[in-house]
Amino acid sequence: MQSEFDDSFDLNQSQDGNLFTQIAQTYLPFWPVFVLTVLLSVLGSFFYLRYTPPVYQVNAKLLVKDDKNGAGAAQMLDALDIFGDKKVVDNEIEIIQSAPLMEQVVRDLNLYTTQTHIGNVLDRELYGEQAPLQLVAMQKDSVQSMSVSIPVDVDFQQKRFSIQGKSYPLGSRLYLNGQYYYVSLNPSFVPAKDLPKPYTILLKTHAVADVAAQFLTSLKAEASTKKSTVIYLSMETIVPHKGRDVINQLFKVYDEFAIEDKNLVAKNTLRFVEQRLGIVSDELQHVEENIKDYKTREGIVNISEQGKLFLESVKEHDQKLSEIGIQLSVLKDIEQYVTAKKPSSAVVPSLMGINDATLVQLLGKLYEAELQLSRISKVTGGQSDLQAQLREEIAALKPSILENIGSIRVNLKTAQANLQKKLKESNAMLVDIPSKEKALVEISRQQTIKNTIYIFLLQKREESALSSASAIADSRVVEPAVFSPAPIKPQRNIIYLIGLALGIGLGVLYVLFKETYNPTVLFRGDIERRVKAPILGELAQGDSEEHIVVKAGKRTILAEQFRMLRTNLAYLGLNQEKGNVIQVTSSISGEGKSFVSGNLAATIALTGRSVLIMELDLRKPKVRQYFGLAKGSGVTDYLIDLASLDDIIQAVPQSENLFLISAGAIPPNPTELLGSDAFQAMMEELKVRFDYIVMDTAPISLVTDSQVLAHHAQATMYVLRHNYTTKNYLDFIQQLFVSNKFNKLNLIYNGLKPRGMKMYGTGYGYGYGYGYGYGYGYGYGYGYYAEDKGKKRSLWSKLTRSKNS
Repeated sequence: MQSEFDDSFDLNQSQDGNLFTQIAQTYLPFWPVFVLTVLLSVLGSFFYLRYTPPVYQVNAKLLVKDDKNGAGAAQMLDALDIFGDKKVVDNEIEIIQSAPLMEQVVRDLNLYTTQTHIGNVLDRELYGEQAPLQLVAMQKDSVQSMSVSIPVDVDFQQKRFSIQGKSYPLGSRLYLNGQYYYVSLNPSFVPAKDLPKPYTILLKTHAVADVAAQFLTSLKAEASTKKSTVIYLSMETIVPHKGRDVINQLFKVYDEFAIEDKNLVAKNTLRFVEQRLGIVSDELQHVEENIKDYKTREGIVNISEQGKLFLESVKEHDQKLSEIGIQLSVLKDIEQYVTAKKPSSAVVPSLMGINDATLVQLLGKLYEAELQLSRISKVTGGQSDLQAQLREEIAALKPSILENIGSIRVNLKTAQANLQKKLKESNAMLVDIPSKEKALVEISRQQTIKNTIYIFLLQKREESALSSASAIADSRVVEPAVFSPAPIKPQRNIIYLIGLALGIGLGVLYVLFKETYNPTVLFRGDIERRVKAPILGELAQGDSEEHIVVKAGKRTILAEQFRMLRTNLAYLGLNQEKGNVIQVTSSISGEGKSFVSGNLAATIALTGRSVLIMELDLRKPKVRQYFGLAKGSGVTDYLIDLASLDDIIQAVPQSENLFLISAGAIPPNPTELLGSDAFQAMMEELKVRFDYIVMDTAPISLVTDSQVLAHHAQATMYVLRHNYTTKNYLDFIQQLFVSNKFNKLNLIYNGLKPRGMKMYGTGYGYGYGYGYGYGYGYGYGYGYYAEDKGKKRSLWSKLTRSKNS
């Protein structure tokens, strides 16, 4: 049948109307829960913002120059693309994010110590103009990290500081954590007038590697676009001025390392030239000594005109032969470098005298690739895609370089042979020169050769020194480091929105766990989906502590629901003049079957019909106590012939036409007694005496008493209790209904409560009338029914009652 609760809201049942209405009906009854969870979450957001230090972002841009305007041969090689892409930006990003560069930044800025101001809410790191002290370690790489900070008292008037119970003058050395530090007053620090005296700060030391690793963790570097050589750097830090200084100093260190790398060849050339200059200088001095000794010994003062003519003719050839010799020596060094099994950027050979553009370009590529490989290996370890690519590039370059060296060597050997041939032709001029003068000419020739080589080496040394001094980095700072004026996180609006969403989410979870994931029956829809037996009526949870709520003249909502249940009995055919038997049972104890039995019988009695209620739950009888009757003889006494039928029938006071037969003494064999012939005879007699008989029987899932009595009843009322009966009993009830073990099995949904938090007393609920409410299955009217005025409950009792309901 359809009752007044058919339109009641069900979380698990689709509803008509828009989504907003469904959400409102679902969660609005629990608004106090949402207010509480949102309030707590927003309060948590407030404390999170209060105790979380703000984080700022430092941004900068660096342009990496990719010079493709080289010699013609270099352009040809690039056009052929035989060595792959340069990957300039990717390589430079790896270098910028390398530990050696950041460690150098830490050393340069003395960032291995931190000074912290002790605040009431948050401690704040002091840096730059805010730091009162300057600490410089004597051996920066030996600084060790401290596990805890040490308080330091600074007295600006006395120009002293105290640490670990000892006082030191500013400008003195301090031995701390295994290291000596020079401690002085920060010249840019200006003490505030309200600064406490002495001013206490917290001091802590950190290992250089640890500080660098911390900066690298927060440093991000990426190309601005795929085809651009501009690198975008950003760093998140709670000390924005420190982050700005770190990135700007990182640019300087990066340029210094790049210039040092570019000057590597020039330095090796200078070293090679210095070595050769030393050798040639000694040889030249030795030759000059030989000339002097020879002239003294032989008495020769000057060379004749013919000897001078010879020296002039061979001078140019001797100079060219010397240059070819140097070039062949350089080629030999380059060949040994290229054929080495392992690349080494530490001993790069000199390129002095090598003018071949192709070889210079190839060697430049090789030097750069090996240098990049060495630097990246320190950052990424033994395996990475960049390393594999650089190794492939190096392997492809070496054969071309060796082939080019061979070609150049052949050309130099040919030129050397031609010059030597011309020198032999010039030797014919020595025939007409006297022997003594001839020896002097030979010695003078050696002097000229050595002097020419010496001058050539001096020239190359100056050129290399100028090249080294004029070297500049292949990068340019496009935008120096700047930090955001406002912190990027935590973002107050977002945190409060997260807190709000979290509070709402917690409220939703509360509702879901309370209702959707509740193992007990909460909604009429839970019953209708799994049990096909009709629901004859729904009974609200009353606030009154009385067990019998139906009385003459009483117009409570619960009393009216029992009257409606009485009316619905007519649809079951229970309208005979005599002998209408109704059985009331449930699944387990505590579902309210005795409550329903007593009030249903009292309701029928109000119509003037004679009604008998039988207390047949012989193991746990309760009906007699509900009516306040004294204990006397009952069913058990009658069945064992200890009392007559008239002895056990008791009239219920203040309820005309209502009678009760109690259970009597608790027997050891109640099931056998209820199935006996004596009980059958008793029922036949009672049907003749009373218009209606209501049997309050034992729970079905526990004992078989109710099934034994089922054939006596024309209809069975099966009681389920809201938020008490578990859902697994619904399948059991469906089996009873399908098997027809009980005549006209109907359900009574008992103990319904309003959904959500019942905050304003025992009066109105959340609904606006029957069938349209936010309750589980009912709503209160606007005053058609008179309500019991119970004692007022405190707010805590209402909350706990709602929580436990």
